[in-house]
Amino acid sequence: MTTEQTIIEEWGNIQIPTPPKPEEVTVESESTALLVLDFQNMNCNQERRPRCVESLSKVQRLLSKAREKGMLVVYALIRSSPVQDIRDEVKPQGHEPIVKSGVDKFYKTDLENILTTNAITKVIVTGTSAHGAVLHTA
Repeated sequence: MTTEQTIIEEWGNIQIPTPPKPEEVTVESESTALLVLDFQNMNCNQERRPRCVESLSKVQRLLSKAREKGMLVVYALIRSSPVQDIRDEVKPQGHEPIVKSGVDKFYKTDLENILTTNAITKVIVTGTSAHGAVLHTA
């Protein structure tokens, strides 16, 4: 006979899984794009998301490496945000495309067309919200 427990009663028995081990990967720059999602002043600031602000130097390095290798870099913003709201540390350069949407950056945008036109088959997704745009776009 089993006893039904609520999640609250089971809470103390929950075991957190071990994190996956990082694996080395090879990135083919001509078929991979870097997606930079929602790094905006309105949501990536010291008051709302200090960890986002702290991550900007790492994102800068990733952007530099991607650009150095000739990778396509695509930016995405929250639908109502102006392009000028992108954080200075990670601003688009030159002709890098920008799309605007909710959490799924493919929804009602040209993102799929941009990737297809550029023969992109893989993406590296980075953003301010792992549980939002990063999850839903990936």
